[in-house]
This record gives sequence, structure tokens and C-alpha cells, in this order.
Amino acid sequence: MPSRKKNLILGNVSSGKSTFINSFLKNSILPTSNLVCTSKEIKINIKNKNKYFRLLEEKQEKNRNRKIKIKIERMSDLENFIQNRQVDSLTLTGPSIERKLENIIFYDIPGINNSMNEKHKEISMNSLKSNEFNNVFIILNAENLCTTDDTVLFNELKRKGYGIQRKINIVVNKIDKIYLSDEDTVEEIEKNLLKFLNNEKVSNYNIFIYSSIYYELIKKNDLTKRENRELEVLKEFIRDKDLNDMRNRIIKEFNRRGK
Repeated sequence: MPSRKKNLILGNVSSGKSTFINSFLKNSILPTSNLVCTSKEIKINIKNKNKYFRLLEEKQEKNRNRKIKIKIERMSDLENFIQNRQVDSLTLTGPSIERKLENIIFYDIPGINNSMNEKHKEISMNSLKSNEFNNVFIILNAENLCTTDDTVLFNELKRKGYGIQRKINIVVNKIDKIYLSDEDTVEEIEKNLLKFLNNEKVSNYNIFIYSSIYYELIKKNDLTKRENRELEVLKEFIRDKDLNDMRNRIIKEFNRRGK
């Protein structure tokens, strides 16, 4: 049986970690909003032969553990489960929209900069300590880049050798917001990020420019009128080939056996 590649997805609050993972799943099941969403470590096993996602729950009954599989078809199913369970981690198994992502595991962990809940940082730091990941992806928000919180995040990673001895993959997410604004250009975003990484002494990395929402809109069958308008506007700015090339590079990194 082929070994499963473990990919850690981390970032600060509202960087778009869960939306990033959703853009590669057949069904967008991970909760997303502008508020704090991921409050637990969520492990996603990609198995493309499955038609939908299942959540594995362990229950203690009569001095033994019983494993229960719960069908997760939509985002609200997982939201309801999270709200009603006092657990630090969840395991999901289900299909990707990309056939090349078989035998991949995603770890979606809480943002470390939530000042309202120190438990989130604790869960994330414990995940970094206790798991040996093949690849680490840092999701940054293109609208709010190179912040003090980003410095704290990279400092935590450098303490464990990421970005120095071990390569990290930096995804500048929500680039669609930059395309639709007059404040910055993509070139300016990349230039500022390179300067920031140099100042932070992060030297071992890949950079990917990405729009999770673009792929989320493309795969939806029942777009609202507002979503249809948004997608049409984005298509004017985003050349499909450029973004698809970037996505294929990300998929290649997901499959890398690096450590």
C-alpha cells in the first residue's frame, strides 16, 4: 500500500486555511467564515473511491472503544458535529476533486493568533510537535500580508527548522481580492513578501499565488446571481492557464515525500 503523504496546513485566523483545503475536495465540508472557524485539529484522509466524507468518532462504551462512522455531506453537518462535541481533533475520510491527490492527508489546525482562545495555539503547537509532516503549507492572507502576527507564525516555524533546514510552501491566498481592488498589484504583493521573508531570515521556501474562492465558485453547480457575477468578474482578471499551472504545482508539492 502506498505511503500517505502528510500535509500540514496552517496560518493565522482568517487566512483562508479551510477554504484552501475545500478547493481541493469534492465537497466543501470544512467550515469557513470571516470568524474563527477551525477550533480543532481536523485530519482529512483523501480516498477518491469514497462517494462522500465520513467522520470517524470513537465512543467509550462498557469499558471498550466503539468506532462510529458519521456521514458528512455538507458544511453544516460538520459544523453541527463540532458544536456538539468536546474533542480536540477530528478525522474525516473522503474524495478529492483531483484524481492526483490519492493517498494524501491534510491537517487543518487552528490559527495561532486568536487572542480570545489560547487553546487554539496550544492545539496547533502540539500538532507541530507530535506529527512528522512530509510537507508544510503556510496560508497567508493577500489582503493583510506581512503583519506582526505573520512574524510570530514564522518564528514558531523557524524554532522547529521550517523555512531554514526544511522547506515550507507559502500560499498567498485570496489573491482575487487584490485583482478586484486598486490598492496593490500582484507584483507588489510578491515584492513585499520577498522583502518580509528576507527580514525574517526565512530562506527555504516555495511561493504560490492562489485564489481558493475562484476554484470554489468553478466547482459549484448552483451559483447564486451574486456568485455568478463575482466569477465572471474574476475571469476577466485571472487567466485560467496561469492559475491552473499554479494549482498543479501545489498538487505536486502535496505529493512530495519531503521531510
